[in-house]
Amino acid sequence: CLFILLLFISTVGLFADQALVVYAEGKAELKTGAGWKPIATGDLLPESAVVRVSSGGLLELSYQKQMITVFEGGTLSLKELAERSRRLRGGSALAGVDSKIKKVAGADDDRYQKIAAMGMRGEEGYVDPGLLWPDEEIDPIPPGKKLLEEEKYKEAIDYFLAALRDSHNPAYDPFLNYYLAYAYSQTTQNAQALACLNKISIGPDHPFYPDYVLLRGRLLIGSFAFQPAVFLFNDYLSHFPKGDDAQAVLLMAAYGYQGLGDTAKQKEYLTRAAEFDPETDIGKEAHTQLQQLK
Repeated sequence: CLFILLLFISTVGLFADQALVVYAEGKAELKTGAGWKPIATGDLLPESAVVRVSSGGLLELSYQKQMITVFEGGTLSLKELAERSRRLRGGSALAGVDSKIKKVAGADDDRYQKIAAMGMRGEEGYVDPGLLWPDEEIDPIPPGKKLLEEEKYKEAIDYFLAALRDSHNPAYDPFLNYYLAYAYSQTTQNAQALACLNKISIGPDHPFYPDYVLLRGRLLIGSFAFQPAVFLFNDYLSHFPKGDDAQAVLLMAAYGYQGLGDTAKQKEYLTRAAEFDPETDIGKEAHTQLQQLK
């Protein structure tokens, strides 16, 4: 588990030119003289490593005192990954987006209760007629959200993992996975956070979809998965061009296009984000980014 791996790092240390594979899922490979070799959790990669993460693959590395996450990132050298990761984490440009995500995970946000109830009761809104509402059901989410509010993220991870294991009500599972993903993200376990979000299958008609887009999109941007991120953002914007989270999504989409090397699209989305509401922190950040591109 991650705790044991990190304990290993702190106890024996790593050579400065090695990366420890903290998490690997799907098709993640290391280039060798004989071809491509599967990467497994616990492997040590040399500084000269070139890795390939294919569709559906996830890879998380501990390297040079930072955690590097790659999701469907193509073929990249370890040095390139480290430099990209430093650039992505080098500023607070997405602080406004992070603030929105944190608010959703806060204890005061209880919208999931109505959403889950609608799904199970088949009321107006999100409907899943295959589920019934058991009156004796105990809501499993508030204790975990309280841990999130108190920033006890490791305890929250344990709680939500247990809640999912013991879950008897599928209508709760998307929310349990969402909050578990958020807890993982706050402990820099972004690959496991994305793995949790991969288990959530909801579309724009689901009331929790905007929140899902914010967290998943933020993680995709931080994992060099720019193409899937841009696709996700544009899907949201096509349904909610004036939505409460549209400005945040526009700013993240600009970062996605920057990662793809499309400066014209980057400027377009920064302009839309800046003009959406110039007085917000996100609007001001978009304006600042535009000025730097001139």
